[in-house]
Amino acid sequence: MEKILFIVNPIAGGKDKKAILEKVIGALDPSRFSHEVRYTEYAGHACTIAEEADADIVVAIGGDGTQNEVARGVVGS
Repeated sequence: MEKILFIVNPIAGGKDKKAILEKVIGALDPSRFSHEVRYTEYAGHACTIAEEADADIVVAIGGDGTQNEVARGVVGS
């Protein structure tokens, strides 16, 4: 089973992250994937979370800054 880590920036942009996250998680096949959700709390936190991630797949949900932080964390780990 593969583990997915969702890193969510709750204040990025104006979109409802909860609704997006529910749709994505609802589409996952629970026999193939487990998941964890972590919310960012401050600037740079997404990078730290991604660096420490113990997951097969890391997904960023937020704006371009969130995407950038997660990418830097994944590449740097």
